[in-house]
Amino acid sequence: MEIIEISGTYLLGGILDKLDLPAPRYHSQTHRRGQFVTDVTFYPSKEHLRHPPTPVQLSSSPLHNFQNTIDVVSQKAIHYMEDNQSKVLQDYNYIELKRSEEANLQLTDLLAEKDETIKGLAMTTGNYIGAVLSICDRISSLAVSESLPTGPALAVELARKISEVERAVARLSKLSHDALQLLRVAFGYPEEQNDGDSDAHILDL
Repeated sequence: MEIIEISGTYLLGGILDKLDLPAPRYHSQTHRRGQFVTDVTFYPSKEHLRHPPTPVQLSSSPLHNFQNTIDVVSQKAIHYMEDNQSKVLQDYNYIELKRSEEANLQLTDLLAEKDETIKGLAMTTGNYIGAVLSICDRISSLAVSESLPTGPALAVELARKISEVERAVARLSKLSHDALQLLRVAFGYPEEQNDGDSDAHILDL
């Protein structure tokens, strides 16, 4: 990153122009031992322009470099605007840092939301697996029975077991469908539309 320096005269002029105030006026003169001193006269506010006008005049310290005296007195005027008029230059780096901070906060919130989603999915998945295992155990217990009645009661018992197995399978199908829909929503896919062909959607369990 290249640092670009901006002179105090340019910054002071920009501040006063932004406030719709007259441009600063500089007056330089020689000093002892070949040094220079520069005065700047400016109006720091609209009130200073009212009758009678009351400009502010500041002076640099004696320096051997003429341009340095102008920059020094311009910086003094900028500090005067900050300390006495509460006019502070906008810091580009500060703005960029604030933007970066806001972006990081948004990312943190998004990650926290995703974290909660993952926790919810983990809990739902655990419940789903538990329900599947329970249904499978129930189907196995229905398929394997130690004792079955004989005669006409056998057909009734078999019909009851088959009906219960069908309900268990239908419940398993609905659980699978609901889990798939949850995953679609969690990962941003459109929900699957119910076309009415699946028995799992219409069975009253």
